[in-house]
Amino acid sequence: MIFDGYIFLSTDRSVPFHFENGYLELFLGNSPFSFEDNTTTLIGQKRSMMTGGYILFHLSTPIQNFGVAHKRIDGEIKKIPISIGTRRMAVNFYIDKYEEKTIYTKLKFSFSELDYFIPSSGICNFDLEEKRLEFMGSPIVLKSFTFEYRGRIVSFSLVISSAYNLGKKSIAETESHLILEFDGTDDLEFLGALYFLIHNLFSFLCNRQNIGINSVNLRGKNFLKTKIGSEEDGVLVDKEIPISSTFFVLNKYKDAPEDLKIIKETIPFNILEPSFENLFSLFLENKISVKSIHSSIKARSLLDLKQSLHISAAFEYYQRTYLPEISSAETIQVIQEVRTLIEEYASTKTGEMKKKARSLLRSIRPTVSLEDKICKVYNGYKEWEGLSFILSEYYGDDVSKLAGIANEWRNELAHEKREYTPDIDVFSSVSLLEHLNYCIVLRNAGYSDENIKIIVDKILVH
Repeated sequence: MIFDGYIFLSTDRSVPFHFENGYLELFLGNSPFSFEDNTTTLIGQKRSMMTGGYILFHLSTPIQNFGVAHKRIDGEIKKIPISIGTRRMAVNFYIDKYEEKTIYTKLKFSFSELDYFIPSSGICNFDLEEKRLEFMGSPIVLKSFTFEYRGRIVSFSLVISSAYNLGKKSIAETESHLILEFDGTDDLEFLGALYFLIHNLFSFLCNRQNIGINSVNLRGKNFLKTKIGSEEDGVLVDKEIPISSTFFVLNKYKDAPEDLKIIKETIPFNILEPSFENLFSLFLENKISVKSIHSSIKARSLLDLKQSLHISAAFEYYQRTYLPEISSAETIQVIQEVRTLIEEYASTKTGEMKKKARSLLRSIRPTVSLEDKICKVYNGYKEWEGLSFILSEYYGDDVSKLAGIANEWRNELAHEKREYTPDIDVFSSVSLLEHLNYCIVLRNAGYSDENIKIIVDKILVH
């Protein structure tokens, strides 16, 4: 997106701006301006717009003043931080058709993957005999629930509906929407957090981060003073004005969107419906490793070193967070006895010796190699039913071998030994970890193993 206009710095000063490729340039010229500390938003108007055309830019980092001017204040010469010349700043999101003092109440998502997640064809019927297509007038809510997020109650809805454009050439189409509604707010950080919540959810469901959510329809309300009654005796009241803006999120590191052939493979909601709300709650609780999700379909078939570390780290996090303790009862008992001995020793010491004993105490904990963890998670152990039923079709009897390779590969990357040459088995070992990750998360969300088998087969590449 590229556009120009004027940024309003104060009630009596505006300066030209140019926006392109996620960067905002302000042309201050030779006339200095002092930005307040922690300024992260700027409001302007697009060029050639007499009314409307307002836009709010939210900066990635607060504006820093890089110059100093000397100004006499109360009889003293003081240094004032200023900006001058051209300032170039990164933008992380902006609101087009922005209106000041708007109270926002709704985010309305519409994107390519959602069209296949909840196909909107169900909103219409086709009469074969009459060759007539009939659109239902009322929207259909496929799923609705509420959740608490950052101190606010938010309503989540998956909706299919129809839209009409009547004229000389009338057009009707079906639409799929994900709608978040909440009490009125002007908290832009809250809106941004909701956007990433939904983006992370669908990144997980598509196993790639380049999903097509780049903008969201933002609904709200504003108030206009209106006189009711006669000119002489009338009273001023607030008239509610509906506001519709567009919330654009910028990410220059995001891969280009996939083509329709890939987007069509999006898992449909009906497969996820049995425990969808539980799965969503894991994202609310920030218990899903988004970094372990591939950047694109192309990236899935590449052996990315950093991505391999993210996937193995995610596995250990999920194992530690969701699964019962792997260490045997005997191991835990020995550790507890050793900790008791050290605690007794520390109680008799002071100063540096006591400090070192306490440090040693913190470091004593059950340790299991990545290889053993993989095998136990796959095959099962006390209080944990293994995942072999779900994944044996893909990995069969190779798990023990691949677990050892995954262990070596993780250590190679973590310690930068540069001694290990990766091959197809390394790729398979990383793929195994990724499958285990999805299975652990989905089982924790409450899906049955039979259901998980279908989900994994739909989402992951084998």
